Amino acid sequence: MQVVRQAHHERKKVNKFNTNTVLPEPVEGQLTGVLQVPLHYPNRCNALVKAIVVWMLLVVTITAAHADQALTAKELLGRRIYRAGEGDSLNPIRATLGLSADTVSASAFPCANCHGLEGEGKQEGGLNVPAIASKYVFTESQVNRPQKQTYDESTLARAITKGISSENRSLSMAMPRYGLSEYQTQVLLAYLRRLGTASDIAPGVTVSEVRLATLLPLTGPLAETGKLLHATLESCIAEMNRQGSIYGRKLILTALDSGSTAEETLPAARRLISEIRPFALVSGYLPEISPALYELFVHERMPVIAPLTFEPKEAPIADAPFFYFLPGYADQSRALVDYWLDHIPQGSRSSKPKLAIVYGHTKSNRDTMPTIHAQMQRHHLNVMAEVDISSITQKTDLNSIESLMNGQPDAVLFLGSAGEFETFGHSLEKSQHKFILLALLAMLGTDALTIPESPITKMMLATPFKQNYGGLELFADRLEQFSVDLQSPVLQRIACSAVNFVGEGLKISGKNVSQNNFVRALEAINNFPVEIMPPLQFDPKNGQGLRGAYIYTKDPKSGDLSKLEWVTPMDVF
Repeated sequence: MQVVRQAHHERKKVNKFNTNTVLPEPVEGQLTGVLQVPLHYPNRCNALVKAIVVWMLLVVTITAAHADQALTAKELLGRRIYRAGEGDSLNPIRATLGLSADTVSASAFPCANCHGLEGEGKQEGGLNVPAIASKYVFTESQVNRPQKQTYDESTLARAITKGISSENRSLSMAMPRYGLSEYQTQVLLAYLRRLGTASDIAPGVTVSEVRLATLLPLTGPLAETGKLLHATLESCIAEMNRQGSIYGRKLILTALDSGSTAEETLPAARRLISEIRPFALVSGYLPEISPALYELFVHERMPVIAPLTFEPKEAPIADAPFFYFLPGYADQSRALVDYWLDHIPQGSRSSKPKLAIVYGHTKSNRDTMPTIHAQMQRHHLNVMAEVDISSITQKTDLNSIESLMNGQPDAVLFLGSAGEFETFGHSLEKSQHKFILLALLAMLGTDALTIPESPITKMMLATPFKQNYGGLELFADRLEQFSVDLQSPVLQRIACSAVNFVGEGLKISGKNVSQNNFVRALEAINNFPVEIMPPLQFDPKNGQGLRGAYIYTKDPKSGDLSKLEWVTPMDVF
């Protein structure tokens, strides 16, 4: 991963809220390699964060994370068995399914998968999975028919381990029979007496607080940007709290250092879950969401709101609690391909327009290229060639670019860093073939898009963000009340939008909030405004709020820019 760019020591001065500048220069403080978005420096205070922000960084301590624990240690162990089917390393839990004598790990069939995180039950196909929250199982209620017996601990243990109901009948064979030790049975029963009650409160929630957390690079080369985002999140949370509590609860935030690499993020996330136990993660710096990191959050059922990444993880895991605000590199590239093919002049369009890919050899680029191939195939076309630009370090190695140009591509899609783009530009100095360049500004940054005397006839550029957007002065004034400067409108707007999104979800969830009903509430929010992008759309099958990119064209000679146009890839409905 690249470090924060230290160029432009003399920062470009802009008017306080001048959003008419189409593409301001990027300056130091970018999340390069992941979020290469330009920072605006209004003529306010030059200090990144005033002394009060340092105080804000210290207010929320880890010791607060353990306050007002609703369940005992024994009941928490029972909850782990109920939700995850996990015992311990010496006593793993096995389950028997159907008529088979074979057993499987109970972690594949935990109770919560069918009966729900709150024991609410559900209809699944033709099967009626009963509610098993405490009020339904241990006491009479409107849900229980008068002739139906409730359970005591002895009969409930028998139902769980042997599949025999309180009425001495065999339960459905769809109900696993769990091989629990005596102690595991005790702790599970202890938890089931709390299941669905007010005391079975969600992690990070007390009667007076909802604890949020974030993972940001607070040390190392990205520390300046990480601290800016931390201070912004704190100020937006403080503003929300000032407007009034949500069912008597205030929001608080704890930040942990994510480090500057993906390798440092996973242990930080594990520490956050084990020590902080937050309700949700907000605007965490997660440039690469590895399978292990993804599975960690899914396993904990922890909502992850607006992670700062252009590489969203979309594994086929049910109820994955991820809500992505930023469209990924793949969706931006697909939108760019669609736009290029739709804007080839009819008179000059060949029957099979030719696209080549020039790429830097990184994981994000390798992961993006298959989606470009797939998008071309949707248009009944193929990518004509690929060239790894990162292997070209000397002029004697430029044969691959010369060979590529000899193939006369109509367009070249570039995936790589600003430095690799410069290498690509030098490799074109002797080329006579004219072509259109396609590129992603989220990868390059805006100062890498000038190739003097190049054969590029037109640039088609993709960005997730609008050129001009309103409310900037009001937003800056609100931040300044908490001694935070507006330095990166894009990143700071996303951070505050994430806080607002959390607030809306908590209001919809109601007083007896759980992570489960919170996620369901977020999925029901439509047209959520972010201002710098089109409104976000989520639903139970879609954690990606936005797909596509704004596309505009640039004439390399005149510098003329077209109006931004939002493009959603053709296969997104």
